[in-house]
Amino acid sequence: MRELTTDADVRAALTDSAHYSSRPMGALDRVLIGADPPGHAPVRRLVAAALRATAVPDDVIAAMAGELLAPALQHGKAEAVADLARPLAAAVTAAQLGVDRAAAGDLLRFGDAVSAVADGQPPDLAAFAELDLAVARWAASRRSCPTGDGISIVVTGARGQAGLKPREVRSLVRLLVVAGIVTSARLSAVTLLAVATDRELQARVRARPADAALVVEEALRRDPPLRFVLRQAAGETVACRLDQANRDPVAHPDPERFDPDRDEPHLAFGAGPHRCPGAGLARRQAKVLLQVVLARTSALSPAGDAAWERDQHLQGPAAVPLALTPS
Repeated sequence: MRELTTDADVRAALTDSAHYSSRPMGALDRVLIGADPPGHAPVRRLVAAALRATAVPDDVIAAMAGELLAPALQHGKAEAVADLARPLAAAVTAAQLGVDRAAAGDLLRFGDAVSAVADGQPPDLAAFAELDLAVARWAASRRSCPTGDGISIVVTGARGQAGLKPREVRSLVRLLVVAGIVTSARLSAVTLLAVATDRELQARVRARPADAALVVEEALRRDPPLRFVLRQAAGETVACRLDQANRDPVAHPDPERFDPDRDEPHLAFGAGPHRCPGAGLARRQAKVLLQVVLARTSALSPAGDAAWERDQHLQGPAAVPLALTPS
């Protein structure tokens, strides 16, 4: 397998769908990320319409984050991944899809199952069967009684565009669960880790909460949750290394330095026709969680070493123990 590792080469491949096919990504999803133009475009428009129509406001995300943070403040400690980032991502994804928040725990399990398969592990057949049954139940109820949520829109269509077939809905929901939970949670966790380990940066964001967005952007550049995407060119599979392109010293001078004031574009969410349509929501989740944590604490620091995962496709903190002092 050939690898592209520079910003210029990866960006060129991702924006050239005429010569670089997305078919190799079909192992995870054949409807959106594994489809090529022109068939890809209608599905992307439908997904974009669903994301816009069901956008979870910042104040709602903040309320969810505050609810999750409350027990941690009582105990003066938290594990950022298990206690904050993952349950927040699951709650936001449940709201986006239009399913009961009580299903958030199931969504976490489903996301892990799909992510494991994408990483080359044997499938958890029971989890997949349970997810498929849940999706079929949600889709059937929306077909008979649309509610305007994310599943309703992809099932019934929007703006003159027909809804998706049951097989397509199943594939798309699997993808959204992974993207909405697994990758978003890793972004939130790595953002908290960056601020907890840098006192000057933490003081800056406490003084200027709007700078949380800059911290999220730099966390994305230095440690993108998705390590690479696959393309096919002239019969050859090509790995477009997002992680290495984001540390290309030509595009990002002194790439190992964490600098929220960088203004050069990165590739954490890809580029071109397959650029992640949920990028905005992932950014907002990480930003709002960081703002809530800093607003409700006077001190935030590591309570031990962070554990790091680098799977075949994904990377990010597996555990981030934090010490918290309530404000």
